[in-house]
Amino acid sequence: MRYVRRVTDEEKALLEDMKKHHPRFQNRNRAHAILLSNEGMAVQELSRIFSVCRQTATKWLDSWEQQGLNALSDKPRSGRPPKDSKAKKDKSI
Repeated sequence: MRYVRRVTDEEKALLEDMKKHHPRFQNRNRAHAILLSNEGMAVQELSRIFSVCRQTATKWLDSWEQQGLNALSDKPRSGRPPKDSKAKKDKSI
């Protein structure tokens, strides 16, 4: 079984906030997975809960161990920029 290192109270508060309020679904899931692992949940259970393969859940935990909060966000990728510009998004709100 694999668990993350003990999460500090400050990290736990940040992870809880991220789990509830982060605008990106993926980041909310990763924060939630770290919190569950901190409570003793195994990687196999995390992969089932979040509908990801075991390797993905393990990668989340390993990244957390190495980079902390920075690991929970997606890294920039190459490719086409989003179709909707920020101006269009602002008008639709």
